Amino acid sequence: FHPVLVHADHSDHRTRLVVAAYRVYVQGWTPEQAGEEMAEDSRRAFWLSAWRERLLEYAAAHRPP
Repeated sequence: FHPVLVHADHSDHRTRLVVAAYRVYVQGWTPEQAGEEMAEDSRRAFWLSAWRERLLEYAAAHRPP
């Protein structure tokens, strides 16, 4: 894998969710691992539990091949 820079100023919670989904689907991380990374240094802790739920829903519905 190659490093990727993702920049988001006003929508970091959505960007974190997309990166977490990539980690689960492409890189084989568990949803729990990706959720923990998603929570690191989050400026919007209020929304975090809702976004984690979306990540778990995505992981359940989209199993890697």
